[in-house]
Amino acid sequence: MIPSHRSATPPVGLSLLLPAFEGVPYLATRLEPELFHLLLLPASWPLYSQLNVAFRQAEANRLPTYFLMSCDSCLWLQPNGGVVPARAEPRDVGITFGKLQPCEPLALDVESIDRTAALRGFLRAQGDRMIGCDPNQGGWAPSEEEARVLGAPAAGGGPPGLSRCEECGEWRGECLDPKRVADPLVLPVACPCENDNRCARCSEPLFERALQCNWYDEDDGSLRYVPGFHALDHVCGG
Repeated sequence: MIPSHRSATPPVGLSLLLPAFEGVPYLATRLEPELFHLLLLPASWPLYSQLNVAFRQAEANRLPTYFLMSCDSCLWLQPNGGVVPARAEPRDVGITFGKLQPCEPLALDVESIDRTAALRGFLRAQGDRMIGCDPNQGGWAPSEEEARVLGAPAAGGGPPGLSRCEECGEWRGECLDPKRVADPLVLPVACPCENDNRCARCSEPLFERALQCNWYDEDDGSLRYVPGFHALDHVCGG
């Protein structure tokens, strides 16, 4: 299982299940557990230039981002600038590319063209596949304190742990998933004001709501998950 990207102190040297494409170096952005977006980085660039682009992408997109330096070595890049070294464990996972725009134009040399052709062939070989949403809806198992506080009876309004945003009036915070009683999960809930997933090229929101997060539907009292693959819908200037 890929650890939650919201973890503030992930273990050093962890293993990550990442796409099996060998055309490094590239960025792998996790849209959903079974879908990654790949962005090829120029192999002729020095490491500091590759990292510069990688960090800017991670900071803008605010999605789990991994810098594949070799077929089994990578860095987990966090939006706050943190770096976690990891071992890449290749697996058969759905990929896409050419959708999340880079923060700057990337060099198009012969080597890059060859790797792009290899990536297209890799994608064709995968064929059509169904990509499901994260069954955990971006959530995590509650700590004892979270279970105690968030499991308290509701005092009115939304679930315990949520509060209304003073700007837009929607609910925000963290609460227990009301559908999972036997195996509880804490789910992140965001209002439109907390949508910080941005296009690295145009700086506009990738989607109308925060990705890989939930929003509280007051009409039926349920939590609605917003899949990360909605980032693929974004068109600069659209």
